[in-house]
Amino acid sequence: MDVSMPRVDGILATREITDTLERTRVVVLSGHQDLETVCRARAAGAAAYLSKGCPVDEVLSVVREVADWPSDRLELLEWLPAAAAVAH
Repeated sequence: MDVSMPRVDGILATREITDTLERTRVVVLSGHQDLETVCRARAAGAAAYLSKGCPVDEVLSVVREVADWPSDRLELLEWLPAAAAVAH
Protein backbone atom coordinates (compact mmCIF):
# COMPACT_ATOMS: atom_id res chain seq x y z
CA MET A 1 0.00 0.00 0.00
CA ASP A 2 1.27 3.47 -0.82
CA VAL A 3 0.37 6.45 1.36
CA SER A 4 -0.23 8.85 -1.55
CA MET A 5 -2.14 7.54 -4.54
CA PRO A 6 -4.05 9.51 -7.20
CA ARG A 7 -7.59 8.68 -6.07
CA VAL A 8 -7.17 6.99 -2.71
CA ASP A 9 -5.59 7.99 0.61
CA GLY A 10 -3.44 4.99 1.52
CA ILE A 11 -3.81 5.51 5.26
CA LEU A 12 -7.60 5.60 5.03
CA ALA A 13 -7.53 2.56 2.75
CA THR A 14 -5.31 0.74 5.25
CA ARG A 15 -7.76 1.52 8.06
CA GLU A 16 -10.73 0.33 5.98
CA ILE A 17 -8.96 -2.88 4.95
CA THR A 18 -7.79 -3.76 8.45
CA ASP A 19 -11.17 -2.88 10.00
CA THR A 20 -13.14 -4.85 7.43
CA LEU A 21 -10.81 -7.79 6.87
CA GLU A 22 -9.42 -8.40 10.35
CA ARG A 23 -6.95 -11.11 9.35
CA THR A 24 -5.57 -9.14 6.40
CA ARG A 25 -2.21 -7.51 6.96
CA VAL A 26 -1.13 -4.36 5.14
CA VAL A 27 2.48 -3.46 4.42
CA VAL A 28 2.99 0.18 3.47
CA LEU A 29 5.69 0.93 0.91
CA SER A 30 5.99 4.70 0.60
CA GLY A 31 8.26 7.60 -0.17
CA HIS A 32 6.97 9.47 2.88
CA GLN A 33 9.43 8.91 5.72
CA ASP A 34 8.37 11.51 8.27
CA LEU A 35 7.54 10.14 11.71
CA GLU A 36 3.99 11.51 11.69
CA THR A 37 3.09 9.63 8.49
CA VAL A 38 4.69 6.42 9.70
CA CYS A 39 2.78 6.66 13.00
CA ARG A 40 -0.51 7.42 11.23
CA ALA A 41 -0.07 4.38 8.98
CA ARG A 42 0.78 2.13 11.92
CA ALA A 43 -2.19 3.48 13.89
CA ALA A 44 -4.38 2.72 10.87
CA GLY A 45 -3.33 -0.90 11.14
CA ALA A 46 -0.28 -1.19 8.89
CA ALA A 47 1.77 -4.19 9.98
CA ALA A 48 4.97 -2.70 8.56
CA TYR A 49 6.19 0.50 6.91
CA LEU A 50 8.96 0.45 4.32
CA SER A 51 10.69 3.12 2.26
CA LYS A 52 10.25 2.94 -1.51
CA GLY A 53 14.02 3.03 -1.77
CA CYS A 54 14.63 -0.09 0.32
CA PRO A 55 16.17 -3.16 -1.35
CA VAL A 56 13.84 -5.74 -2.90
CA ASP A 57 15.17 -8.46 -0.60
CA GLU A 58 14.10 -6.36 2.41
CA VAL A 59 10.59 -5.98 0.97
CA LEU A 60 10.36 -9.74 0.41
CA SER A 61 11.68 -10.47 3.90
CA VAL A 62 9.16 -8.15 5.58
CA VAL A 63 6.24 -9.48 3.52
CA ARG A 64 7.19 -13.06 4.40
CA GLU A 65 7.57 -12.18 8.08
CA VAL A 66 4.25 -10.34 8.25
CA ALA A 67 2.49 -13.17 6.41
CA ASP A 68 3.75 -15.64 9.03
CA TRP A 69 2.58 -13.64 12.07
CA PRO A 70 0.07 -15.39 14.29
CA SER A 71 -3.15 -13.54 15.17
CA ASP A 72 -1.97 -12.72 18.70
CA ARG A 73 0.90 -10.67 17.27
CA LEU A 74 -1.64 -8.63 15.32
CA GLU A 75 -3.50 -7.94 18.56
CA LEU A 76 -0.25 -6.71 20.10
CA LEU A 77 0.31 -4.34 17.17
CA GLU A 78 -3.15 -2.89 17.69
CA TRP A 79 -2.39 -2.31 21.37
CA LEU A 80 1.04 -0.68 20.89
CA PRO A 81 -0.08 2.70 19.42
CA ALA A 82 -2.58 3.21 22.24
CA ALA A 83 0.05 2.32 24.83
CA ALA A 84 2.53 4.76 23.26
CA ALA A 85 -0.06 7.55 23.33
CA VAL A 86 -0.71 6.96 27.04
CA ALA A 87 3.03 6.96 27.79
CA HIS A 88 3.45 10.44 26.32
